Amino acid sequence: MSTNTLLRRAIAIGVGVTLGYLSFTYGIAVLRISGSSMEPSLHAGTVIVVLRPWLDSLVTGSTGPTHGDVVVVTAPRSSDRVVKRVVATGGQTVAMQDGRVLVDGEPVGTAVAGPLAGHHSFPVETVPHGHVFVLGDNRLPLASRDSRSFGPVPVASVRGRVLLPLSER
Repeated sequence: MSTNTLLRRAIAIGVGVTLGYLSFTYGIAVLRISGSSMEPSLHAGTVIVVLRPWLDSLVTGSTGPTHGDVVVVTAPRSSDRVVKRVVATGGQTVAMQDGRVLVDGEPVGTAVAGPLAGHHSFPVETVPHGHVFVLGDNRLPLASRDSRSFGPVPVASVRGRVLLPLSER
């Protein structure tokens, strides 16, 4: 094999690795769920595919997270990245009565039935514009660190939208 051929192959591999790194870091990420805050939807050990916001808007035309989206957010006052469900967006009111989520006074379909629903309540809160209110699907008290504990999250803190789980445990 000639030196020229080896050099071209090395450059192609280098470009491929660089594009793969950039895609993973800034485009698509593959992450593993830890903890039980998203049960029964996502269990600890589940591998998920996350689409970064800029690529999400380019591919799907999305203008940001919407009700029902499962997103990765940076929790306020920490660098922790957590996976949660968007239950309300800027300008909406959100409350919880006996484990049932109310958005603008109406029950929403993201409430989890059965033993994981919990019997937790919090008063009506208006989500500021440019923010989202996120909850874990496991709504038992202390089962999920979410907007009940740290408040609405700025949309800029959303690191990506979960596209699909790749595997269970």
